[in-house]
Amino acid sequence: MAGKLLHGRERTAGRDDVLGARGPTLEMSDEQKFKRLRDYLDSHPGAPLDVSQVGRLLSLCWHDLDGSTDTNMRAEKLWRIEQPSWNPPILEFSIERHGQTVNGSSRATVYRWSVNLEKGEAYIIGEKRRQLYSMDRCLDVKPIAQSVAAFPHRVLARRTLFPVRALAYRRSLRPSLEFRRLRQTRAKADRLARLQR
Repeated sequence: MAGKLLHGRERTAGRDDVLGARGPTLEMSDEQKFKRLRDYLDSHPGAPLDVSQVGRLLSLCWHDLDGSTDTNMRAEKLWRIEQPSWNPPILEFSIERHGQTVNGSSRATVYRWSVNLEKGEAYIIGEKRRQLYSMDRCLDVKPIAQSVAAFPHRVLARRTLFPVRALAYRRSLRPSLEFRRLRQTRAKADRLARLQR
């Protein structure tokens, strides 16, 4: 483990406290960082662990663990850990990642990590999805199709065919204001057509 830690030390030279400790700090060796984490965990056998303390201590030695960069994981993200559990020499925790939400998803991925402090290894042991906020309602195309079918073929060919095609291609996107207005306009036209009959 000392060889691995030495290699990790070269990569993280000058990074004593990733989460930004206030004031100057004395530089610790890799063994001291692991010892501080291990001492804290050993002092709480079977008791609930302080999430922020575990995250801070783990972030000090995260870059020295083999496998710690899987899924682009970095020590700066460890302040978000959840449900840490200590079963010597294994520390397990969950962390929510937000890669999909940047691209518009309403779900995040929650990874379950296992850290073996004796071997200096970290790896993912589980993954699940978490709904962050409610999804938009699904678009009901039946009324739109009925109102399009009510138009004469000449009008359908000139005006309505393209929006219907665009609607089919954009079905997977969130309904925008444009589509909501389209639905309202079609619904009004349908009601007027019924009144004129």
